[in-house]
Amino acid sequence: MKRIALMGLIGLAALMPCIAQQTTMQAVEGLATRYSTLDRVFYASHAKLPFGAQVKVTNLENNKSVVVTIGGRIPLDPRWVIDICAPAADVLDMEEHGTGFTRVRLEEVHREAKRKATRKFMQTGPATWQMEGPEFTAAHPSIPLQTQVRITNKATGKQAIATVTNRMAADGKRIIDLSRPLAQALGLGEPAMVMIETVDRDTGK
Repeated sequence: MKRIALMGLIGLAALMPCIAQQTTMQAVEGLATRYSTLDRVFYASHAKLPFGAQVKVTNLENNKSVVVTIGGRIPLDPRWVIDICAPAADVLDMEEHGTGFTRVRLEEVHREAKRKATRKFMQTGPATWQMEGPEFTAAHPSIPLQTQVRITNKATGKQAIATVTNRMAADGKRIIDLSRPLAQALGLGEPAMVMIETVDRDTGK
């Protein structure tokens, strides 16, 4: 009986590296597809990563990036690494549904590290609204992608919560680029001064 138990422990030890590979991921490159959805949440499907895991996806053709949350499954395939919802695919400038694959790089995002990196960030300066994409999204030079920020119109005090989904150049002329629906919700005119504060997802502060 003891021998059977010992063999079982040895077998479990041998399986542990395989189990670890299913829940963590090094940076990998492969093909991505997009699927049609009206969801505003940036979801994606992966063969093995656990549901709720966050992954940074970079389009290797234009270097645009977005962070998505794993919420579905795709068949295990060495070439096809992820299936991305339409709003996130739009941020990456991926091809329309059904027209082909896009080569991407995947990097797992560790939530605790991201939260520490964005804690207590505040910035005031001019904003523009040339960004194309889903409403209540924004582009910033350095705030980690998928971070939520509170944007305040300095002229009126009106506020809105947005998600940073893209990058912009740090040119000194503006601190953030907003989607047009977001700018309209804030009642911004041109030029406009705003204040940016990062929002902790757990507390809303």
